[in-house]
Amino acid sequence: MRADVTEFHARQDIVLTDEKITSFYSRRPDGVAFDDKNKHTLNPKLTRPMDSVTSSPERDWVERRELEKNARHGMHICFINHLSAFHGRPWNCTQANFTVGARGSLTQTHFQDRLRLLGVANSKARDKI
Repeated sequence: MRADVTEFHARQDIVLTDEKITSFYSRRPDGVAFDDKNKHTLNPKLTRPMDSVTSSPERDWVERRELEKNARHGMHICFINHLSAFHGRPWNCTQANFTVGARGSLTQTHFQDRLRLLGVANSKARDKI
């Protein structure tokens, strides 16, 4: 597996030191959801509201924070997609960001859309969550 990681990064002109390889392996998603029927894997990223709200004169903090959250695990998601295709079992891996706790920045519509990605389609179940 170590060779797969270094080869994947080398194809993108990224040279990894032993320390960076260890760091790549040690980063874990907050969870994983599998949709076996559609061959889709979803990694939910859970953050606290204080991780999401930063002041900005442009008021674009929500978009910036979403990009930052996606970037944290972006290479891992690309690696999973690459590895599954390379081994002949292509799956699509994506990430869904959830801001949890009091006063989260996520609107109800966005939250429900992300729950649908996890397969929670029943409106009564969504209301209970």
